Amino acid sequence: MKKILFIFVGVSLMACSGPVAERTKIAQKGKLAPPVSFSKVISGGMSSIKGWEDFKGKAVVMEFWFTDCKPCVENIPHFNNLIEKFKGKPVAFLSITGDSADTVKKFMKTHEMKGLVAVEVDAEINKKFKIRGVPSTVLINRKGEVASFTYPSMVTEKTINNLIAGGKIVASREPMSTCSAPASKASFSISASSGAPSFSSSDTRFEAKGISLSQSISYLMNDVAHGVEYKNVSKEQQSEKYNILSSIKFIKGSDNKVRLREFVIAGIKGSLPLRISLSNENKEVYLLKKNGKSKSGLVAKSSGSSSCSTSSSDKEMSIEGTGVPIVRLAKVLEKWLKVPVLNETGLTGGYSYKFKTKVSDVKSINKALTEELGLKLIKSHSNVTMAKVEGIKFASKKKISHK
Repeated sequence: MKKILFIFVGVSLMACSGPVAERTKIAQKGKLAPPVSFSKVISGGMSSIKGWEDFKGKAVVMEFWFTDCKPCVENIPHFNNLIEKFKGKPVAFLSITGDSADTVKKFMKTHEMKGLVAVEVDAEINKKFKIRGVPSTVLINRKGEVASFTYPSMVTEKTINNLIAGGKIVASREPMSTCSAPASKASFSISASSGAPSFSSSDTRFEAKGISLSQSISYLMNDVAHGVEYKNVSKEQQSEKYNILSSIKFIKGSDNKVRLREFVIAGIKGSLPLRISLSNENKEVYLLKKNGKSKSGLVAKSSGSSSCSTSSSDKEMSIEGTGVPIVRLAKVLEKWLKVPVLNETGLTGGYSYKFKTKVSDVKSINKALTEELGLKLIKSHSNVTMAKVEGIKFASKKKISHK
């Protein structure tokens, strides 16, 4: 069965809104649905929803979803079809998301949604309707009672006809994969992958699909270590590809990037038989230093956007930076040389530069650094922080013989 990313919650709204005191704070089957209101509705003919009274006499199919959820998106045509078939009938289709109005409007340019779409909804509604993952659907009958907690794929024409008629709803939650609900403070998942590689990351979200374990760990440890060393972890294990998806809730005043890195590392350690730690070791290193006067190829850039791109092949590698700190250049050189590179240039702020050289050829790299940037690499030894990844071997239980 296909996963459903777009979440539509089927809710049958009460024909007569009962006294507020009769409503439950947390949705319960057979009880009046908790009170709700939506200040931003961007489609379906309404700009806002004050409460259940706006659906008086109608059943409601409430869909919980968000745009960055593949199963939810796959379900959109199914609900659009149902909406067309029940035009003029006493039932409303309402999709609910915490995504911003701008995000959803952009999404809807390529994904038509024919029902009501409430955006920027407070996370409290997920608690009210017991939403732990999306897609999720809640069906509410015309009396305003919660008739069923289910999934979009379980909502059929027969289901909706029974909902309108006040009959028994046979739809129920089916065991299937869901995306984490946007209301959660943090989420983490890891699974084996054979798909095409893709990667994206921000201060609060990490998404690596079809990426090897070693590549993911190297990225996560890039800011805190000068390399990753493996022990009791085979090359095959390091090259195994995974989908690693994780997000955390943004906290103002906190270093969210650090929080996310520590959360993802903890998730990997908890999911795989690995220990991941940091240690200080005396290593052979290269010191990146000034080599006389700065050349014209190294230009200070104090403001504006920054970017850095690299490319490498068997014969050549190149790097181009705009408004990038020199420490970033050191990190790129470190990756190419597979030896720690320490920035001792004393240069601060952002710089623009560009040069090409041969792969892993220190002599050629130094020539390019000297001629184009006025920098050089000097071999030395120093204490540096390294990331350690160690495989955990579990002792097998000895068989107990009974005499």
